[in-house]
Amino acid sequence: HPDYDANLVKNYPGCFNDVVTPTERTENSRRNKALRSLLDKKLLALCGPNPTDYDFLASHTASTYQELIDDEDYRNFVERNTELEEFVSYLNTAFPGQYFPGNVSLEDAMFLYYIVRLLQPKTIVQTGVSNGFSTAHMCLALKANGQGGRLYSIDMPFVYNENDPDWHQAGVYGVVIPTGKGSGWLVPDRLRSSFQCWNGDAKDLLPSLLDQVGTADLFYHDSDHSYDHVWFELTEVLPHMRQGGVIIVDDIAWNSATWDFAAELGCYAFNHRGSQGVVFL
Repeated sequence: HPDYDANLVKNYPGCFNDVVTPTERTENSRRNKALRSLLDKKLLALCGPNPTDYDFLASHTASTYQELIDDEDYRNFVERNTELEEFVSYLNTAFPGQYFPGNVSLEDAMFLYYIVRLLQPKTIVQTGVSNGFSTAHMCLALKANGQGGRLYSIDMPFVYNENDPDWHQAGVYGVVIPTGKGSGWLVPDRLRSSFQCWNGDAKDLLPSLLDQVGTADLFYHDSDHSYDHVWFELTEVLPHMRQGGVIIVDDIAWNSATWDFAAELGCYAFNHRGSQGVVFL
C-alpha cells in the first residue's frame, strides 16, 4: 500500500523488540530454551543496532532442513504441493481472478521446522491452516523429534467450487483449496495421527480448543491478521502457554500487535525476515 509505514507497525526485520525495563518475566524470557540456543549458536544477538545476518541464519536452518530431503513423508508432501501449484496455476490461467495457495515462504517454513526441532514441543496450537504448507513442516519436525508431539489447528477452509460462479469473477483474490481437499491436506498421510483440525472461526473455537489441550508449548498464528484479532488470540492463548514456550505470528508486517503484546509482557520478541514474529515466553 502506498501509505505503508514500517515505523508505524514496528516492522524492523532482523531485530529484537526493545525491552526497556527488565522484569522477572524478561529474565525468564531470556532463559527460554529456544532463544538461548539461538543466542549460543550466535545466530541471533540481543544487543547492537545491526539486524541479524540472515544468510548465516538461513544456512544454519537449511542444514537442519537437509535431514528431510531423503524422508519418504517429505517427498510425499512435495508431490502434493506440486499438485497444488499446478491447480492454482490452472485457475490463474483460466479465469480473471487472482488465486494463491496460501503458503508461507520456504525460508519461513524452514525456520518453523527449525524452531520445532529446537523447542521439542509436546503440544502445538495453530490458527490458520489452508492447504497446510506450514502445518506439514511442523508435523515433519514433530516426527523428527520422535516424542509423540501433536499439532491442534483451527481453520476456515476456502474450497474451490467449479459450479459457483463467484469463484470465476474478475477481482476474486485469495487463497484456494482444491476441490475435494480439506484443511491441511498437504500433511502426509502417515503423519495425520499427529494432526487434528477444527473447522470454524477461531473467535468461536480457540477457547474450547485451548481448554481441551490444557497447556501448549508452541502457538502459531496465521489466521485473521487484523490487530484486534491477533491481540485476541495472543491474550487468549497466553494463560495456556507453558513457561519457556514460544509464540510465532505470521505476516507481522500488517500491524504492531505482536510487538505491543511482547512489550506489555516484557518478553523478548524477534522479527524474522519481516514476515514472522517470535515471542519467547
